[in-house]
Amino acid sequence: VFPDPTPEECRWLRDRMRSVSDRERSPGGSRVFVSREDATIRHVNNTDAIRPVLDEYGFETHVLSELSVAEQIALFSDADIVVAPHGAGLTNLVYADDVAVVELFGRKKLASFARLATMLDQTYTSVDCEQRGVNLVVDPDWLAAAIESVQHS
Repeated sequence: VFPDPTPEECRWLRDRMRSVSDRERSPGGSRVFVSREDATIRHVNNTDAIRPVLDEYGFETHVLSELSVAEQIALFSDADIVVAPHGAGLTNLVYADDVAVVELFGRKKLASFARLATMLDQTYTSVDCEQRGVNLVVDPDWLAAAIESVQHS
């Protein structure tokens, strides 16, 4: 079993990777919805149903596999709020400073990114979603409530 990294190790990694990404942080931040539409599991089946919620709160959709490492670092370092299904892309939280995270789960729940967010003093909440096969169906009202709760934290 590997121990969790320490907050100091995470900050060292964030600072080191940001320095090599050679990009300044944008003022004002952004709101990021991580789409796993290219993934074989845990993508959101009802993106059309949650799109009005994401639009209302100013979220932009990103497919992380289409971005370089430097672009992912920049995206997460600029983010104010990240909404994402559970998945490896949330490892990018290590590059964020003052971010709020809404993680979407099906039946299987892992605390990996909750622990990372807590370690880095980031605001964190999760939304339990209906699981259809290996994918998720997100309740738009629950998503809106979760976004409301983290944006005022």
